[in-house]
Amino acid sequence: MSQRARRQTATQQGPADNLDHLGSRVIKYLLEKSHTKYPVKASDIKKYVLGKHAEHFRQVMVIVKDRLRKIFGYNLVNTTGAQYFITNMIVNEYMKALPRSDDEAKEQILLFLVLSFIFMCAENNQNAIIVEDELWEFLINLNIITEDESQHPYFGNVKSLISDKFVKQLYLIKSKQKETDSVLFEWGPRANYELDRKAVLKFVSKIYNCPMENFVKQHKAMKVFERSALRE
Repeated sequence: MSQRARRQTATQQGPADNLDHLGSRVIKYLLEKSHTKYPVKASDIKKYVLGKHAEHFRQVMVIVKDRLRKIFGYNLVNTTGAQYFITNMIVNEYMKALPRSDDEAKEQILLFLVLSFIFMCAENNQNAIIVEDELWEFLINLNIITEDESQHPYFGNVKSLISDKFVKQLYLIKSKQKETDSVLFEWGPRANYELDRKAVLKFVSKIYNCPMENFVKQHKAMKVFERSALRE
């Protein structure tokens, strides 16, 4: 194609064509980053992908969200602090998505145990929030950590994974209680999208060999979140 023809083609391209092209670049960037499970900042998308076209960010992200859903079956989640992460739209019982490595498999097992424990501590139909010491005590009882040692031969540095990596990946929210300065944990936004509470309740009910309905508070919480998901 001659330079003149290329110039004519570029001239003929309208705003919609340019937005589609930018959308494709953003999708490629998000998919490349998704394997880390860390959220992507809006500022990074503007800086590293959109560049001088950053003023079209909102329009481009509408295209990105729609295309990820229709073509890839992914859900683009916009969370606090102008961050984005991708989840599979298919609900995964026990996190069915196959891990890419042994390390990821180990981390997912630990993560499932932690999220299950937090959920089973629910006192009402809202997200359960637990004190850090309660979580460590739970893991000590499972012989995953000891009072003096958080390194495990299978899971690695358990406390570091929970307090740092799982928090950065948005599986957990870590905060401090104002009155006592205690560290608190609760389910993060990624956990709410990727892990089905019904799967957790099934898992626990099998361990105790009883119906899910026996766990009244947790069963009620599960139903509340199921209804909430249907409305979205």
